[in-house]
Amino acid sequence: MKWLTAAAFFTAFSVQAEPEMCFTKAGHDFGIDPRLLMAHSIQESRMRNNAINDRSAHKSTDVCNMQINSANFPKLKKFNITRERLLADPCICIYTGAWIEALNFKQYGRTWDTV
Repeated sequence: MKWLTAAAFFTAFSVQAEPEMCFTKAGHDFGIDPRLLMAHSIQESRMRNNAINDRSAHKSTDVCNMQINSANFPKLKKFNITRERLLADPCICIYTGAWIEALNFKQYGRTWDTV
C-alpha cells in the first residue's frame, strides 16, 4: 500500500510545474518543511536540475537538483522514475528527494545527520 501511495504521488507530479509549488506540495505530502527541502536543493545543486555529480568515491552518481543518488535507481524504477526523468522534470526530482528524506527520517529519526 505504501508503494501504491508513493506511486500516486509521483504520478501526480509527472506534469512539470513551478519548482516552488513542488517544494510546497512535496513538503506537505511527506510532512517535511518545504524550506528544508528547498535548502537541501540549494546546498546540493544551487537548485540546478541539470546538476550531475559523478565524482563519488563509491562509484555512484548524484543527479538533479536534489542530487538523488544512483543507489536509489533500482527502487525508483518501480515507479517509472529514471535518471533521465529526474533530470528532465524538477518536480519529479523534488518529490523523489522528499520521499527519500521522509524514508530516512522514519528509519533514522529527524536529525541533522539524517538530512
